[in-house]
Amino acid sequence: MKAQAVLGQFPGAAPGRDAADLVAMAPFSGPYLTLVFPQTKWGTNNGDYATDFRAFNRRPGQWTFEVRADTAGQQVVLRWEGDPTILKRSVLIDKISGKRISPASATSYSLTLNTPTRQFTWKYLGRKR
Repeated sequence: MKAQAVLGQFPGAAPGRDAADLVAMAPFSGPYLTLVFPQTKWGTNNGDYATDFRAFNRRPGQWTFEVRADTAGQQVVLRWEGDPTILKRSVLIDKISGKRISPASATSYSLTLNTPTRQFTWKYLGRKR
């Protein structure tokens, strides 16, 4: 199974929902694995998104996302790619284990979903001055 999502800073992105934010499709059958950006502060636009873009300003930011599966116990490998300069200024945090992963030092993170939903935070520390 495979799931994809995209996050980052994008020219023209606005706070809250805009044209760059794509609504995530709900799984239509099992077994399933999905990765979503749950938005709970967007009012009438609350929901799960497959992308989460912020204004392009090179300032610090963080993105919360969830990996969801129909059953616990599944093996999952998170992989990422991006500009090496940005990856060096980023950290991935597993909210359950507390583990902090350096995306510049590793290209993936393997885990077992002990629950059907696992939450992560991707932090970008901003442009180094």
